Amino acid sequence: MEKIVLISQYYYPDSAATGYLMTDLAEGLVKRGMDVVVYTGYPSYWGVKKDCNHSEYYNGVKIQRLFHFRTDTRTKLGSILHGLSFFSVALLKSLLKPEKRTFVIVTTPPFLPILGWIVHKIRKIRYVIIIHDIDPDISIKVGFIKKGFLTNLWDNVNVHVMENAEQMVVLGECMALLIQQKIPNYTDKINIIQNWTDENYIKPQPKTGNFFAKDNGLVNSFVILYSGNMGVNHNLEVIIDAAKRLESDSFSFVFIGEGVKKKQLVEKAEQLGLNNVRFFDYQPYELLPFSMTCSDVIIISQDKGLDGLCVSSKFYSALAAGRPILALVGPTTEIARVVHSSSCGFVISDYDPEKIANRIIELKDHPELRKKMGENARKILETEFSKESAIDKYYELIKDIKD
Repeated sequence: MEKIVLISQYYYPDSAATGYLMTDLAEGLVKRGMDVVVYTGYPSYWGVKKDCNHSEYYNGVKIQRLFHFRTDTRTKLGSILHGLSFFSVALLKSLLKPEKRTFVIVTTPPFLPILGWIVHKIRKIRYVIIIHDIDPDISIKVGFIKKGFLTNLWDNVNVHVMENAEQMVVLGECMALLIQQKIPNYTDKINIIQNWTDENYIKPQPKTGNFFAKDNGLVNSFVILYSGNMGVNHNLEVIIDAAKRLESDSFSFVFIGEGVKKKQLVEKAEQLGLNNVRFFDYQPYELLPFSMTCSDVIIISQDKGLDGLCVSSKFYSALAAGRPILALVGPTTEIARVVHSSSCGFVISDYDPEKIANRIIELKDHPELRKKMGENARKILETEFSKESAIDKYYELIKDIKD
């Protein structure tokens, strides 16, 4: 029986997207016969703290929660303290634990895989890296940190971390190319396994039977939805600019979620006097099948210059909802590739509000096109991004790692 330790700062019952994905992965590997222990933090995503046991078994997985500072990650200092404290305790735990297991480490926090390299050098532990974001590249691009000595050092350390890993998982072809440029002699270690959503949990449904849409007065308007993190790596201001061009009772621009940009987005909508823009708090996971399908069109957005550095996790939920995708992303991103290849929506890479508004009008005026694109979205989710298919790929990857 393969024994692994999965290390991720977010895990059940935390509400971060990474937490849901890693919970699916750990439980899926257990169902396939693996012995899985999880090192994780105490729930604290977006300041929502939940009381949990230090150690427990949940759906066959042994969860060990490690002490860390549960600071507000919406601030730079809070984010750094949050990640560094978890990293430090997880490293100590990994060095002192006598049992040898293969480590599977996700880039949350972004420097967490360095733990695998250190433990490998000291204890000869084998490790696999799951790369959700490429750092320090993305942190530099969004202005979180400045390029300099420390980022160069971090980048150089990351090269050693990746070269010494048994295998690496990336989320798409564009991301794989960027990693290949960093470790050109180790490209055989790079595996593309896209993220997923549970296709049996989120399913297409009409707004007329959707209580979330009915309770919030969204049934009779054309709803353009953005659901997810409103962070520094998302270009969301242009959506407000597009809403300004569609000032009509027939359109509703709905933002669901939290993030560092939310306050300024709310202020911008108020300054423009927009009555067709609404903001909702983060909705519990139990409501996701309904909040995602209160829409007619779903917007996925990444900022300029982030091609290959990350993939929005909400993209897969949007596909599952069976709605057309309006992708505000770079032309070489994984999201652009999927949208183009499956004809499940439109890609607008220049972030032009006029084009965004025109595409929304086109989808509103052509219900058959909207229906076809929604069907294509659901189909590509079922064929390429189903949960069981992704976990099968992880299982095959991990079970072939031998001491």
